[in-house]
Amino acid sequence: MAGGNIQVIDDFLSKDELEKIKSIIFDVEFPIFWNDNVTNTELNYLDGANEQLDCKFNRHCFTHVLYENNKPNSNFYYDISEVFLDKLEVRALSRIKINMYPRSDTLFEHGFHKDNPYVSKGALFSLNTCDGYTHFKDYQKVNSVENRMIIFDAGKFHSSTNTTNNDRRVNINFNYF
Repeated sequence: MAGGNIQVIDDFLSKDELEKIKSIIFDVEFPIFWNDNVTNTELNYLDGANEQLDCKFNRHCFTHVLYENNKPNSNFYYDISEVFLDKLEVRALSRIKINMYPRSDTLFEHGFHKDNPYVSKGALFSLNTCDGYTHFKDYQKVNSVENRMIIFDAGKFHSSTNTTNNDRRVNINFNYF
């Protein structure tokens, strides 16, 4: 992406494609794994002061890595990737990861991070609508809306949030060239 532009595409998938992906990921049998930290940085508390917190609560998430280290990492890789990779015009894949942030009574913005230390493409697909969002440093906050794809430079700083008005915030993160 030239200049670090961010592209927001609503209704990225057809209704049938979206339902297929949701039926896989929201199934009670879908394996999702605990992570102690969302990023390597502290949280920002979003209730006015925007101060750094030194607590362990809300610094966790659940993930499922579909693709990493140049190979599929999950039996679900093929069913999910076949829906997205052509649409994203992927030439080389770096990683695909599903993120699930549990609901909390307070909205937390996790620390800014880069997916990669070099220029590459990132794409973030929202599976559900909630009050969570992705914040791009020196840009804007993009709300989590079902079937919305955000395409961005994965070498630029961004942060994620949990949600307060849904059971969970779920998205799929793609890193590619």
